[in-house]
Amino acid sequence: MVKGVSKRIVHIKTGKSQLFSEAIFILKEEIQGVSEDELIKEAVSIAEENRGRVRRISKKAASNLCFGAMGALLVSVFWILSTI
Repeated sequence: MVKGVSKRIVHIKTGKSQLFSEAIFILKEEIQGVSEDELIKEAVSIAEENRGRVRRISKKAASNLCFGAMGALLVSVFWILSTI
């Protein structure tokens, strides 16, 4: 539980997109006196600026993660069998 934290956000819901249902932007604490239009323009600007920067996991990283999970499972099985 987090106590004593208050953040101001811009929450944009859309029913038009087939991929996204909403976007959330967290405002800096020192921001005051900004109109709703300015907030929306800045949010759109940030989204446009970050176009194409979606980070994808590589096949090598995915296989390493898979082998790591299988190794952890194998060690867990051996540990359980050794305690019986």
